[in-house]
Amino acid sequence: MIFDASLIQTLLNGVITGSIYFMVSIGLTLQYQLMKFPNLTHAELFTIGAFITYIFADIVGLGYWFSLPIGAVLTGGVAALIYLIVFKQLIKRGASLSHLIIAAAGMGILLRYALWEAAGRRSYFYSEFFTPYDIGSIRLSVLWIAIIIVAALTTLMLFLLFTKTMLGKAVRGLSSNPLLARVSGIDADKMTILVWFLSGVLAGLAGSLRAADTRLTPELGVEVLIPMFAVTVLGGIGSVSGAFMGAYILGLAESFGVVPLSSLGFPTEYKALTAFAALVITILILPTGLSSLLSKERTRRD
Repeated sequence: MIFDASLIQTLLNGVITGSIYFMVSIGLTLQYQLMKFPNLTHAELFTIGAFITYIFADIVGLGYWFSLPIGAVLTGGVAALIYLIVFKQLIKRGASLSHLIIAAAGMGILLRYALWEAAGRRSYFYSEFFTPYDIGSIRLSVLWIAIIIVAALTTLMLFLLFTKTMLGKAVRGLSSNPLLARVSGIDADKMTILVWFLSGVLAGLAGSLRAADTRLTPELGVEVLIPMFAVTVLGGIGSVSGAFMGAYILGLAESFGVVPLSSLGFPTEYKALTAFAALVITILILPTGLSSLLSKERTRRD
């Protein structure tokens, strides 16, 4: 069987995009599982992680690959601090869901303007250059391979964390039945800090990889804001497996959508509309997301 090289390249591009979407969306999904509100601040962590990596890689001079985990871990720390300073205090004061959403939106705007003031409204580029190379008619680079591998390792890590460790089971118990989990002795505050830290690590990792593949600007997080929520809604809000499916479905849809857009004379930047379309269609047709279909299928098999 002869495969069309352009088809394979388009498929590869979709997997790379889906990998970025998965890593940034899974943090939002984990936070929603635990706190039951959409954290609009999460997209800015995507940008913050990329800038922290840039500081260590190009200003301090440690190099990109060494700075990548540093940026991710420090972004996790920023996320945990945001929870402790802002959202924990609001929850203590009895803030409602609408209060938390408004606070998250305001915090996101505050962080974005702070980045504008600190970095200016211009693009930055990592000094590390990832030269693409060709395997036949297929174009690859070390960075693209790294993106796919990191996403695969993230999937494996989360699976092992939530199915094989007491820590993961505690988080799952707290998200499904908070009252019973607290009665069982689970420290809800520590678990919440852990989830915010982990979410920040994944967002920072995804942002640094995306910035290395494109460019780094204070608006980097805004570019993934709609895709991030589209993945979460498409997969089923709060569903880890659903976020995985939704991310790659959306990534492939964007990649394959470039062809018809080009044939119709539209610029390829319009591919971002795919995320918005997926969000609207899912809400209209399947508001509970793909995870509900999986649940029904499992129920039928049982």
